[in-house]
Amino acid sequence: MQRAVRTRHRTFSQQALRRWEDGRRASTVKPSAAKALELDGRSYLLPTLTLSKANGAKEQDAKDSQFFQTRANRPTPVVLDLQQVSSDGSPHSQSIKKHELRNEILQLQEAGYVPVGITNASEDVKKAAAALNLPYFIGTRLQLEQQKAVAAQEEEEVAAASNAATFTDAEKPGASVSAQTAEALPPMVVTHSVRSGQQIFAQNRSLVVLGNVSSGAEVMADEDVVVLGSLKGRALAGIGGNVRARIVCQSFDAELISIAHCFTTCDALEQDEVGSLQLHKPTAISLQDDQLHFESSSV
Repeated sequence: MQRAVRTRHRTFSQQALRRWEDGRRASTVKPSAAKALELDGRSYLLPTLTLSKANGAKEQDAKDSQFFQTRANRPTPVVLDLQQVSSDGSPHSQSIKKHELRNEILQLQEAGYVPVGITNASEDVKKAAAALNLPYFIGTRLQLEQQKAVAAQEEEEVAAASNAATFTDAEKPGASVSAQTAEALPPMVVTHSVRSGQQIFAQNRSLVVLGNVSSGAEVMADEDVVVLGSLKGRALAGIGGNVRARIVCQSFDAELISIAHCFTTCDALEQDEVGSLQLHKPTAISLQDDQLHFESSSV
């Protein structure tokens, strides 16, 4: 005797059917495809270019044509410091326009630089840069620059008040001694090594590090930078524009070197740029004819 076979028909709502299809598609996704994109936090070394108010990159290109040509064939990502082309809030101060910023970016790209973001910009300049797909970087040195500007303004006010006083500076007791003290500030001495992620700045003086400067660390000074150990991080001397500043280290293997307005990432150095540079040797760096000059000792 044969049994009757019953066939049940179930009806699915649109919502249930959609859930079933989504689950089926999810089950067919390979694990490798699901992990194709991963977001993590990493630190990268990016040099900063300051855009001046005069003629921007065009004037800089004419001034440092040889400097730009050496980098034309190896594009360098940079962050644009737009403080000088941002409005300071005064009636006569105007910010750079969107089309002007676009032209500056194109000129920099032709010169071998690839702007990846901006820093030290006013709100209107931030909006113009955002329209050009340039994000804003919070500069670690912005507060230092603002402090220096405030200090300079205070010094001007003090000088004006002193000139209006009854006694001249020459008649004031100890005036010449204090002036000499201000001109000859002792160097800042760091008695330990500078680890990765640390940043040390010697304002209005030289910096002496008795230890090593690790990769990822940054040492800066308005005057000279002297490292009595190995220099594997970044060293920036003459930040205030002192072209006579020098960088000296016991063992050279730096990531980035900067003196005044000239800088270079050391992994991009070519033979005609390095002079007598030897890695892991005592090295002195200075500016000669607006170019970084390296001199290593074989000792």
